[in-house]
Amino acid sequence: PFTNQPLKAFMDACRTINPNTKIIFHVDFDFFDIPKDHPLKDAFPSEKINNIIDNINACDKVVVTNPQLASCLITKLKEAGFEADRDNFAVQLLCVDEETFLDGIEAPKEKDPDYFNLVILANDNQISDIETIIEPLIKCKEKHGNRLKIIFFGANKNKPRFEKAVKGLQYIPEGAVPVWKYYEKMAKINPNAIIIPSDLTDWSIRSTDYKRFLDASLFKIPVITPKVHPMDVLIENGENGLFYEDNNQLIEHINSLILTPELGSKLGHAAYESLEKNFIYNRDKIQRLINLLG
Repeated sequence: PFTNQPLKAFMDACRTINPNTKIIFHVDFDFFDIPKDHPLKDAFPSEKINNIIDNINACDKVVVTNPQLASCLITKLKEAGFEADRDNFAVQLLCVDEETFLDGIEAPKEKDPDYFNLVILANDNQISDIETIIEPLIKCKEKHGNRLKIIFFGANKNKPRFEKAVKGLQYIPEGAVPVWKYYEKMAKINPNAIIIPSDLTDWSIRSTDYKRFLDASLFKIPVITPKVHPMDVLIENGENGLFYEDNNQLIEHINSLILTPELGSKLGHAAYESLEKNFIYNRDKIQRLINLLG
């Protein structure tokens, strides 16, 4: 897993035990250019970055979940004077196992027609993304009142930057939960729609994967998001999700989903069909993962 701790000695020890050992190192985001106001910035000083570079050079393959991140890492490593063979980098296919993920989880109840649960799915490392949608959310709340429930799932309401970001917005906080409780919590929240926000910076685009889209699709929940990578290759606007280009369009989408429940149902079911076709674990997907790590 991704870490800023030095692993080269550990990798060498593993190969001493078995020279045929293959070591895969997963990189989650662009650690070279973390924005100065990002919560993780202080955790990646130059010596920690050097640790990661050493880990990359010592492993057999680097796996990421965003092709733009792979290209960025190769470029940055070459600029830093290191060899970076494209064959040593691979983009992982994210998949879901519906039977396992939803085992023992009670199916969501029917949507309450008197309320619309709009979930912003973002964590403490994505506050800059959240900040971009507060103004349109305030306007939607003013229009729909108590019918619209705005729910933040994943972010800590007690963090100063989050408190500042959502100032003036009436919302319901649902903080982060352990991974084994994540899908159970999603089912209990029972969203009518999910917003996956983005601040549209180059760093955010190359440091984001599409897991949140898969999570929403698993529950047949429509997603609203900017048209950015990697969402732009998964979503067909108006078919299995909704793209917005500015605040006004985001407001329009939210209003449409609230006033036209059948639209959300159509988008959610289409998203689930896309999930079934492309992202459910099966023999073919397992073989692709084996090939990726080979």
